[in-house]
Amino acid sequence: MEESKKRLYLSIASTLAWIWGIIMLFNAIVFGIPAISMGKNFGFPILMLVMGGLYCFSGYGLRKKRRMAGVVALVVSGLVLILNIISPARVSLLAILVNLAIIILVLISWKELV
Repeated sequence: MEESKKRLYLSIASTLAWIWGIIMLFNAIVFGIPAISMGKNFGFPILMLVMGGLYCFSGYGLRKKRRMAGVVALVVSGLVLILNIISPARVSLLAILVNLAIIILVLISWKELV
């Protein structure tokens, strides 16, 4: 496969990871503010905050072609994908497709990562 296509795939995966990370960070704020103000357990918002940070880290690292960022992207996307599939709650098809796209794009361009 051409090197330019692999770079394009990494750019797409990086953009998806950044977007997904920012969405998760906003969700952490949206769920976290009421949980903190009502004195309830805020473990879920903290988990979303961590996952959002890991997505953003992998998005940044994929732009720089870092292999560690590829590993983080695969682990985080795979974990979120598995949780979305086995979840009894109604899950967005978009969430499944975005995580699957990140995994596939990173695996296709794995040799491009240093």
